[in-house]
Amino acid sequence: MISLLIPVFNEKKYISKTLDNCISQLEELNQDYEIVVSDNASDDGTKEILENYKSDKLKINFNNYNKGKGGNLKECIKIATGEIIIFFDSDLEYNVNVIPDILECFDKFNPDTVFASRFINIKYKPTHGLIFYIANVILTMFTNILFNKNYSDVETGVKAFKKNTLQDLKLKSNAFDIENEICGKLARLAKDVIEIPVEYYPRKKTDGKKVKWIDFFKALISIIKWRFYKV
Repeated sequence: MISLLIPVFNEKKYISKTLDNCISQLEELNQDYEIVVSDNASDDGTKEILENYKSDKLKINFNNYNKGKGGNLKECIKIATGEIIIFFDSDLEYNVNVIPDILECFDKFNPDTVFASRFINIKYKPTHGLIFYIANVILTMFTNILFNKNYSDVETGVKAFKKNTLQDLKLKSNAFDIENEICGKLARLAKDVIEIPVEYYPRKKTDGKKVKWIDFFKALISIIKWRFYKV
C-alpha cells in the first residue's frame, strides 16, 4: 500500500488539479494506494471543493483551526496506512511523474527514505525565485555542516519514507521547520536517504506561495535544535 499525504491550506486554484494528477499517476502504477488530504482550516473555498471531490481512494481530514504545515502533516500521518508514505505538496510546484521514480528507488535500493531534490540532475531550470533559492542553499549547507551529511535539498516538499522509519522520527514540529526536524533526525538516527531529481515549477508569492522570511530563521533554529536535542 502506498500512502500519498497532501497537507493543504487555501489552495482553491490548485487542489482539484493536484488530486487529478496524483490519481492519474498512481492509477498507472497498478499498486494499491490511498491519498490522504488534511485541510488546515482553509477559508478560500478549498474545503468546499474537497467536500465535493469524489474518489474512493481519498481520505480527507478537516482541521478546526490552522495547525501549521507540520501540524497538518502530522494529521495526515495519523490516518495513513501504507507501508510507503510519500509527502507531496498541494500546489503543483512538483511534477507527479516523480512518484514512480520514488517507488523504483525503494525497489532497487531499499533505503529508509527518498528525497525528491530540486537541485540535482536538473533538466528544466527556473530562472526566478532567487531569494528562495539562496535561502534553500544556506539551510542545506548549514544542515550538512552540522550533521556531516551531503543533502542537496533539505526543504523539498516531496519526501518518502518506509512506515517504520517515519514512526521512528516521532515528529514534533508544527510549522515549516518540520522539514529541518526530519533531516536532522534522519541523520542522528543514521537512516539511509537517497535523493532523486524532480521537475520543479516554483510559484511566486503572488501565486499563493506561503513561505516567509521568518520561516528561514525558524529553520535555522530548528537545525541547531535537532543537532543537539534528544531524539
